[in-house]
Amino acid sequence: MLNLKIAMLYNLGLILILWLIMPPVIPIKIGDVEPTPEPSKIAILTPTSGQALQGSVPIKVNIAVDGFQSAELSFSYSRGAPETWFVIEESDEPISNGEWLQWDTTTITDGDYTLQLIVYLDNGDQEKTIVSDLRVRNYSPIETKTPVPTDIPTPGDTPLPTTTLTPTATMIPFTITPLPANPAQISREDIFTSLGIGAMVSVVFFIGMVLYKTLSSIFRGRRG
Repeated sequence: MLNLKIAMLYNLGLILILWLIMPPVIPIKIGDVEPTPEPSKIAILTPTSGQALQGSVPIKVNIAVDGFQSAELSFSYSRGAPETWFVIEESDEPISNGEWLQWDTTTITDGDYTLQLIVYLDNGDQEKTIVSDLRVRNYSPIETKTPVPTDIPTPGDTPLPTTTLTPTATMIPFTITPLPANPAQISREDIFTSLGIGAMVSVVFFIGMVLYKTLSSIFRGRRG
């Protein structure tokens, strides 16, 4: 009985020591955990690729990124060779999804252009983005994209109806074709003719032998 009490006191002492050493556990709800925001990226929000530009055009950008030091906006002719960039504006103030400036496109000739945005970071790196196919049309009409038709029929041509061939089973009658006459075939007439000739030859041969023996006996009698 004494040993049982000592064991219980020993276990209670261990539990007390562990409770004092271990930090309290605080339950955390899933809703209390805030997701880590993704780092923002530089972007030219307006104008967009393929847009026709006239007069003063608002340039909206996002350059508020971590480590921002300065930014530079420039343009170039899309068909220029080699590629040459002309600076429009520079800034050392981060802009978050807002308007940076008004670009006066009347100071350049009509044509197709590309905008380039470069952000210089404090660690010496830089980030770059471009928007191409910007059509400046201050002094020329703005083109509209016309869908290209496909398979336009020529006037006077009538499309031919489509014929679908369906295979059908046709029974072919079996016809026996007689074979041509064999030139080596022996007829009854040929057989009788051959027998008659053979008989005549035999008779002539027999008469010849009789004559030969008769004449031989006659010559022998005269000699005797």
